[in-house]
Amino acid sequence: MNVKIIIKSNNLYCRLISGRQIDISKKLGITIAQQFWDIKNEKIKNAYNFENRDKINAKLFELKAKITNKFTFDNINGEVIDSQWLEGAINEAFNKKAIVRGKIERWKVYLLEFCQYWIDEDGAKVNDLPSYENFVKHLTNFLKSKNLAKIKIKEVSHSTINQFVNYMLLDNFSAQTTKRQATRFKFFMNKAENMNLEVNKNYKEP
Repeated sequence: MNVKIIIKSNNLYCRLISGRQIDISKKLGITIAQQFWDIKNEKIKNAYNFENRDKINAKLFELKAKITNKFTFDNINGEVIDSQWLEGAINEAFNKKAIVRGKIERWKVYLLEFCQYWIDEDGAKVNDLPSYENFVKHLTNFLKSKNLAKIKIKEVSHSTINQFVNYMLLDNFSAQTTKRQATRFKFFMNKAENMNLEVNKNYKEP
């Protein structure tokens, strides 16, 4: 079992690995430029004049110790160790109050929220996280062009993706870039479908 503090796209994540069964990550809400992060020692570099650097480093060290202890206790008592468990462990270590969720979580309904949820939950596992974050920016701008603040996952169809493609091309993006962003659009829809969320399956049409 191993607890690591890693950085992806200037965001710190807590990553918990145990054997082949458990590999989960959660964003910590701490942002720092990557060049100032000591990857090997998992802390803010000593050479960086960062306000409260030592306190933050101490908190991160404490976080790893608390999660390790909690994992050991909860695991032998049969607790399910998943993303929700890790979020709770982080909140407990940082003395954060638990957030009470509604009966239907927004990320299960709205596409933008789902994309951000996936980035927060699984983004640390991918090598090119900024490209997925960049897609979210394009999607946000596309929705704004349609005077929409959000769109439901189940409302996305093949026509929606075509409209997104046309928007990109009209905004002077190259055909190659547009194709890449359309592929990421379908990537997120596929992830939603794999998580048993309600989707319009004709989004897959070529």
